Amino acid sequence: MSKYKVIFLDIDDTIFDFLECEKSAIKKTMLKYNITPTEELIREYSEINKGFWLKFERKQITKPELLRQRFETFFVPLGVTESPNEINKTYLNYLSEDVYFVEGAQDFLKKLHQGFKIYILTNGVTLTQKRRLNMSGILPLIDEVFISEEVGFQKPDTRFYEYVHQRIGSPDINTIIMLGDSKTSDIQGGINFGIDTCWFNIRNKDNHPQIIPTFEIKSLSEFFKKIS
Repeated sequence: MSKYKVIFLDIDDTIFDFLECEKSAIKKTMLKYNITPTEELIREYSEINKGFWLKFERKQITKPELLRQRFETFFVPLGVTESPNEINKTYLNYLSEDVYFVEGAQDFLKKLHQGFKIYILTNGVTLTQKRRLNMSGILPLIDEVFISEEVGFQKPDTRFYEYVHQRIGSPDINTIIMLGDSKTSDIQGGINFGIDTCWFNIRNKDNHPQIIPTFEIKSLSEFFKKIS
């Protein structure tokens, strides 16, 4: 029997396949602005986006700056003159239209729901995340959703975790584990707060070897074996 009773759960690239969601949304956005969505351009946008989210986690930029600057960086060199803020609205609308699950995610959540309290902790955009969660059908399996924009702090800031911990009744931190794909956000945040962590290495690569999780898994089905 596992000592863990509470799961702090990331959503993008942990439950939802974010790369598929992102790919679909940026393709539609590029087509709207008359840009041919080649695989090279899609990869370029993805790398730009990752870079700005990392800056956000490090508190080097604000969320509005992130959302605007990623499209300034990507679309201006392509000759698009539309306001980056308008492009962002278009993109987020497309992003909220489709839900792609990580393999096995729905069955994983059903099993998790049988024995654990499940709390989603996400840095994603509030409107987009709420729409996707509502569309996904998984909300009945989730105890509560915490979004950084609403909380006022983002992962890996300890204050995000402190807020959630207090809101859920301050359970013993030894019974909590953070599960997510991002070492710099989910795992570092869990470490900062003093809870165990499980890194879902969904892409089978490690760009931050200095951040060491309690456990590592390559598929969601491994999680229960690791924590037993």
